[in-house]
Amino acid sequence: MKKLFLFISVFALLVACKREEPNQPEAQYISFSQMSIENLMTAGFDNTITTANLVDFDVWGHNGAGVVFGGTKVEKQGDLWVCAEEKLWEPDQTYHFHAFAPSGAVDNVGEYPNAERERGLGNFAYTNAGDKDLIYAYATRTQGSLLKINADPVQLAFEHLLSRVEFTFKNNLSEGNITISNVQITEAVKSAELNCGDVDMANWVWNATSTGSYSFGGTTVIAKGASASAADVQFLFPAATRNYDISFSIAYESDAAEERTATISDVNLVMGKSYNINLVVNDKDVVTEEYKIEFFVTEVKDWGENIELDATINEKAENPETPGVLSGMENGHEWVDLGLSSGLKWATCNVGATTPEEYGDYFAWGEVEIKEAYGWGTYKFGTENNYTKYNSNDNKTVLDPEDDAAHVNWGGAWRMPTDVELGELFDNCIWDWIVCANNTEGYQATSKINGRSIFFPATGQYLGGEVINSGVAGYYWTSTLNLYNYAFRLVMQDNPFISWSSDERKKGFSVRPVCP
Repeated sequence: MKKLFLFISVFALLVACKREEPNQPEAQYISFSQMSIENLMTAGFDNTITTANLVDFDVWGHNGAGVVFGGTKVEKQGDLWVCAEEKLWEPDQTYHFHAFAPSGAVDNVGEYPNAERERGLGNFAYTNAGDKDLIYAYATRTQGSLLKINADPVQLAFEHLLSRVEFTFKNNLSEGNITISNVQITEAVKSAELNCGDVDMANWVWNATSTGSYSFGGTTVIAKGASASAADVQFLFPAATRNYDISFSIAYESDAAEERTATISDVNLVMGKSYNINLVVNDKDVVTEEYKIEFFVTEVKDWGENIELDATINEKAENPETPGVLSGMENGHEWVDLGLSSGLKWATCNVGATTPEEYGDYFAWGEVEIKEAYGWGTYKFGTENNYTKYNSNDNKTVLDPEDDAAHVNWGGAWRMPTDVELGELFDNCIWDWIVCANNTEGYQATSKINGRSIFFPATGQYLGGEVINSGVAGYYWTSTLNLYNYAFRLVMQDNPFISWSSDERKKGFSVRPVCP
């Protein structure tokens, strides 16, 4: 008696929610972001939830002041993920978020919030019909003071809470076809409780409260030497060292179907793994004149691994082995290697500047030339509600090279950074507000990886016909569109305050180029 286990992938999904309002650090919306990984299974093969086919989830969340989300639905709308409720970040609070998908799968979460558990949620009961995947994610976030609120979207790494099971039958007879139908696992766990208050997420205990049957449907006719899978897959509760009773009907050639039963002993179903039970039908036993049903196990492969989110601490990097700044030139402009995983090199000064302390030029998003006034009336690509490019018709979300101020003005391999690349810089540097020798103020970004640094002067922003907030704040565009009248940017102020969000395309901001 043997069993066969096949490979199916688990995935992580960082889903996104509504954008935050620009220039309002005191009123930043809580949002969620999407981070996908390669799915090794074709979406739609069964009811397994993948990055490609996830459409909604429910989120619970609380902080020290109380409940923030109580099972709020987040659903996909076009390319965006939208929360049914909008909530704002509060300063000096630690948040805990729990998400379950699909939406509506879990509605009886108890003991929430639970002050005795850091994660807030206690046990919840779940009745499993078997035909749906169930996934879960947890994330936490500690906010700083009002001016240091981290408004980045919350990243959620989902994992499968159930075990995926399917059946494959092989016709190993010396001659003739067989038909398998009405495949079932009987007396399996159907209802259970899960304790998601376990901080380590490593020792979850399912306590079975009822049992029942899971139906896998039938197969087509199986020719001699061929194999076929049962029509359906089922998602079972993980359970250690359990016996499973199997029943199905088998018909040889045109004979009437006969019911068969068997038991698979000492099966250990692990959360987040996929199992294929392979049944082989052999010729009749020469003594008993009955067809043998055999089981065998070839291997167990992980469904997949959870996505791990790396944490860093704000300790200033020291690297005595690589003193100074490692730099080079691209088309006449200097770059610095900050040791980022993307391998990007960052320019030492802004477009229009010749030294790091100079402000340089200001550009509206998607424009490549300076002008005397910045507003919707002078914007190259239309008005606030009518865009000629980067709109709902062309679905462009990243600037073309001809609309990239860094590429057009500097040439070579220079271009503007995307939101992801500016986010990588933001996350992997220590940001210190400094005053240069010529009294220029701004932020020095020092790499946590190799200790090298670049300087961002507080250039202010160009609104209407004048520059405002110079010496107090710096605004830097990315090449990535958010919503049609907003694009992503980094803003830094002498409060200290650094915000990673979005702003209106019409405004004149600085551009800091990157190159490969």
